[in-house]
Amino acid sequence: MTGPIAKGRNYRSAQIGGVTVFTYEGAEAAYKSLAKRVYSNLTMESSVALGYAGDQMHRLGYTWDQIEAFELEAAHV
Repeated sequence: MTGPIAKGRNYRSAQIGGVTVFTYEGAEAAYKSLAKRVYSNLTMESSVALGYAGDQMHRLGYTWDQIEAFELEAAHV
């Protein structure tokens, strides 16, 4: 996915890991950054935060497989 986050004809923003993003590229970068922080210090709270951010990504139109791929990429960097 690329370009501005849009719903219908209107452009909008999204909160991913506490970061306001306006593009799909920004959403991916914010999610990967959050996943990297979570996997560097995995706790119950950080796992919940990542799950919530994953739900937000799914609402933007990403598949669960894509979201898992972002996490795997972040965990192995």
